[in-house]
Amino acid sequence: LAGTYILTFILALVITCFIQNWGIRGSDSSSGQTLPVIYVSCEDSMINKMDAYITPIDCGYLRETVSVLGADGSLLLDVFGNDCLVESLNYSVSDAANEYVVEEGTASLSQSSGTGLRYVVRVDNPLVEGREYCLTLTMTDTEGEQYYFYTRIVSGNDYKLSDKLSFVWEFNQNTMNPEKSSSVEPYLQTSGLNDNTTFTNVDIYSSTFMVMWGNSSPSVSGRIATNIKAISAQAATIQLLYKVQVYEDASSYKEYYVNEYYTVQMDDSTWRLRDFHRALSEIPDSNSFEITSNQLRLGVVSESSLGLVSAETDQGYAAVFTMDGSLWYYDVSNNIMTRVIAPDPSENASGRYPFGIKALDIEENGTLHFIVYGYMPSGDHGGETGIGVYTYDPDQNTAQEQAFIPSDRGYEMLMMDVEKLAFMNDDHELYLCLNDIVYRIDAQTGQAREVIEQLDINNYKLSADGTVLAMPNDPQAANADQILVYYLDTGEEKTISADGKVVRLLGFFGNDLVYGTADPSMVYEDSVGSQIVPMDTLYIVDRDLNVVREYAADGKYITGVQMGESTINIALATASEQNGTTVFTNAQGDYLVYNETEEEQDIY
Repeated sequence: LAGTYILTFILALVITCFIQNWGIRGSDSSSGQTLPVIYVSCEDSMINKMDAYITPIDCGYLRETVSVLGADGSLLLDVFGNDCLVESLNYSVSDAANEYVVEEGTASLSQSSGTGLRYVVRVDNPLVEGREYCLTLTMTDTEGEQYYFYTRIVSGNDYKLSDKLSFVWEFNQNTMNPEKSSSVEPYLQTSGLNDNTTFTNVDIYSSTFMVMWGNSSPSVSGRIATNIKAISAQAATIQLLYKVQVYEDASSYKEYYVNEYYTVQMDDSTWRLRDFHRALSEIPDSNSFEITSNQLRLGVVSESSLGLVSAETDQGYAAVFTMDGSLWYYDVSNNIMTRVIAPDPSENASGRYPFGIKALDIEENGTLHFIVYGYMPSGDHGGETGIGVYTYDPDQNTAQEQAFIPSDRGYEMLMMDVEKLAFMNDDHELYLCLNDIVYRIDAQTGQAREVIEQLDINNYKLSADGTVLAMPNDPQAANADQILVYYLDTGEEKTISADGKVVRLLGFFGNDLVYGTADPSMVYEDSVGSQIVPMDTLYIVDRDLNVVREYAADGKYITGVQMGESTINIALATASEQNGTTVFTNAQGDYLVYNETEEEQDIY
């Protein structure tokens, strides 16, 4: 009887936990399947890694790698199926914008060794030399599943790719050999343009000591990933990604990811290094973070890449930041550091993460809202590209997906979209720009709907606190007679009109919107075809669109403004008639100063 009770209790507990945790994953979970990868083979070296997409994307937006065809139009590919058994590999060549197909065919299997297969793609149709094309590879496995891979290709006989790669690889090796300092120094342009005080960012203007890693004596761990970013007959931009170990003493060391860019050029049979940049980021582990005197040591990392978000919670404070493709959550009051999400180290041994993470908001109870955008290498959406919306519960240490918006664009394009707009209001409604469409996503229910069908990416403005978005109703300045105002924190929409005049959106001065009005007949085009709007009146309005300042210069026109921290500089011009044409002549400018209202405060 006791055994029956115990068994019944365990069964009820398992069922209850299964129901309560349905759809909730631990923060360190990932899918078990490893997706296939393809490399371009060059001089027995694997370059230009291509990740597998399980759904097709528009390769016209991808700029990750460029591959050079051989003299006979061939391209050697090393295919690693990993958990997939390759059945066939087809290819399609299209123009750079992916608007029309130039050639389609099937790659031929050349040889197989170990876990890899060597395929050959041979493009028979002649391609225009020096012009980029899109190459789409479609791999089908024995179970009928298809995977898509992308790179750009160029055709020609004068690219000297192997020579350029050899120069870059040799230069990289010489920087880690103290005896090769004399061979590195002539290629540098050491000057005061780089502060030479940190290894986080080293470039061609740094000192030879910094480029040579100082006294660090690093050793490369694993292979060096090589990507051709751009190439011409004379020059090339090549990216190296790798991991190094730097010993602090005989037994302990730290690991770092290294991202290097080289621009090399051949002039009169002489190699020149036109540009060089090295970015260094420390690989953290559970023992990396040191907390002393209320300071959290993060190690060697670029401040701009952290994406730090902090907030006051019920239990004190919490801070969130991104390092090494991982999202870290620091509970200040309990002094607990948690890695919310972490990529599989085997997928990106060189630190190449084709996705980004952005923390959005921390609630009073400590719940974190964040997004992951770009290519998903694993998980429920492994092999897809898009934007995933997540919440993290620090009490249960669980991350739960709330919504996923698929996209046919690559990571770099999605990063630009996220930089345009990614804002969450107090009602946990997330506003995201995706393919120039603004979506509002309810982070609790995952429901998404379009708010702005077509964001004017060239003319929209966002307030300093991110709560108000404004844009003209027409991209042509001469036709813009309204300004559309969207309140992202409340969902409200308003319109600014000027009764028959042209309205020019100038931007936000803090959280106050600045715009001007002009007579439509005064709008003209300059020599390069840009529309110039000479404004007669300048308006500064608050959040409720109440005018807090109106400015007009008698007999003069406002041709532009420049907003600083506390001033608005105004460019003015006078108009005159010459041969029946209105001509504007620059005049002495003016400015407006923002004075904060003084408030009495007790000082202790």
